[in-house]
Amino acid sequence: MRRVTTKRMERTEHTIEAALTAGEHVVAQGPCWGAALTGRARLLLARRTEYVLVLTDRRFLVLAARRGEDPTVLLAKRYDSFELERFRPTRSFGLGQAVLQGPGGIRMVLEFRRKQRDLAYQLADQLRATQPA
Repeated sequence: MRRVTTKRMERTEHTIEAALTAGEHVVAQGPCWGAALTGRARLLLARRTEYVLVLTDRRFLVLAARRGEDPTVLLAKRYDSFELERFRPTRSFGLGQAVLQGPGGIRMVLEFRRKQRDLAYQLADQLRATQPA
């Protein structure tokens, strides 16, 4: 991933603070790759984009952070509104994957590098904790 400048980090922090509700606090955050899974398209062919994933004590947020633009919140959902369909943790090489299924049949994949392994596990743990047995 590209090097993040201090000014860009400040803009991202400001966007996160503006999106939080009263009493909500950030548990973890970091970069990931993501793609929406539509129809019968194969995961291999899905177009991935770099995002910033923010985990709070109540929900998760997905921010688009394009170079030269202020970050925007694309998705801010409670953990119980998505189901962890499949989770494959990061191994010695390659990307770890978390496939999520949301309301209305929405499916998305988030992929994590080895450095973001803890973020991936925290997301999976939060989603599993809110799923019915």
